[in-house]
Amino acid sequence: MIVTSMESKPMKLGLFVKEVMQEQAAFTNT
Repeated sequence: MIVTSMESKPMKLGLFVKEVMQEQAAFTNT
């Protein structure tokens, strides 16, 4: 799903990266 989204819309990659970074930050904070 993620790969398809990235392939489908490169712009989504930025949003995906941002989401992952936020999730990682939250996980690290916790």
